[in-house]
Amino acid sequence: MTRKQILAELAAKRDALQSIFATFDDGAGGYKEMPQSVIEDIKARNTELGDLATKAAEAETIDDIRKANEVEREAYLKATGIVPFPLKTQDADEEKACKSVGEGFVKSAEYKDFVSGPNGSRGKQQLIVEVKTTMTTGAGWVQATLRSDKHVLTGTRPVRLLDLMPLTSTTRDTMSWMEETTFTNNAAAVAENAQKPESALAYTARTQPCEVIATTLPVTEQQLDADSSMMSLIDDRLALQLELARENEYLNGTGVTPRLLGYLQKPSIQTQAKGADNTPTAILNAITKIRWTGYAEPDAIVMHPNDWVQIRTLQDTTGNFVFGNPAVAGPETVWGMRPVISNLITEGTALVGDFRMYSEAFERWGVRLDVGYVGDDFRYNRRTLRIEVRECLAIYRAEAYCTVTGI
Repeated sequence: MTRKQILAELAAKRDALQSIFATFDDGAGGYKEMPQSVIEDIKARNTELGDLATKAAEAETIDDIRKANEVEREAYLKATGIVPFPLKTQDADEEKACKSVGEGFVKSAEYKDFVSGPNGSRGKQQLIVEVKTTMTTGAGWVQATLRSDKHVLTGTRPVRLLDLMPLTSTTRDTMSWMEETTFTNNAAAVAENAQKPESALAYTARTQPCEVIATTLPVTEQQLDADSSMMSLIDDRLALQLELARENEYLNGTGVTPRLLGYLQKPSIQTQAKGADNTPTAILNAITKIRWTGYAEPDAIVMHPNDWVQIRTLQDTTGNFVFGNPAVAGPETVWGMRPVISNLITEGTALVGDFRMYSEAFERWGVRLDVGYVGDDFRYNRRTLRIEVRECLAIYRAEAYCTVTGI
């Protein structure tokens, strides 16, 4: 629901409440005695009004962020000399119906104007569409149907690291936050007239610039004309490439510009060596460290595919698979945690953590998709797609994460 719709509903409900009060107006500046049912109805309506007022305030904040992003976008286009197609605000229902970056792109008014325009004018402008739907939801990857030429069919999209953490829009180029670095709990029972124990809680200011993660892909003009082919190409290849690059930064980024600071490069995260234990036991030891040292509850584990195979093929002394019969789908959890299977983490190392509570991704730009000429594209009836995002990663408590090594 847009802010305009929220405000309209808010006004209607206020009018309805005012009508109830008018019914019981005694004409002397007060009200007649109201039945209990009417009083309860008024209380419920007041609660609804409070909820709507909160939603309206939140929607206003989102609108402010979008306006600020649009101002920055216009300045960027002016500085680079790019002439964009005018962006049109999508209808809320239409935007919600777009389940992927590719679908949002080919359904946009800018794309339709671009491919339907006269051939003589199409090459004189660049098409810029800011896609509102990001790639972090499970519904964000549409399964491809038949494709022509060399397009490769992709399988079901697995859970990614980006699915685990909150994603927040921001208007800032550099994000600052407070990271909890000391938690010493000396709280205890105290006798009468005795000195109270002192605990320690310290925070350290952290700063991280929002960095750009991007890639480009050349396409033919025929592909731009074919909506279904274009959607599949964007979803199955270009968007996947960007998502993998983001996941790599979240895991392995060094923090040296233009890199993000990833979990595995974060100082002071906990470590757990496998040693002589089997892998599930080592993972449980890491969970225990996070719970009792980091005061957090792990919700996921990131593992290399080969390490996950090692766990799934564990057998007991009678040869039965511990993680279920191979003939059926086994439990896709480890000690109740969702596994994120990624070849971007080093084989033999796993990362356990409370990703939802103690980290957050800040998105300066949403996923942007541009189309333009590069090099000899004009001569060969080609275009170049560019997809990019600008973001940073905040980790609020390093001890809420633990690596498991030697798997």
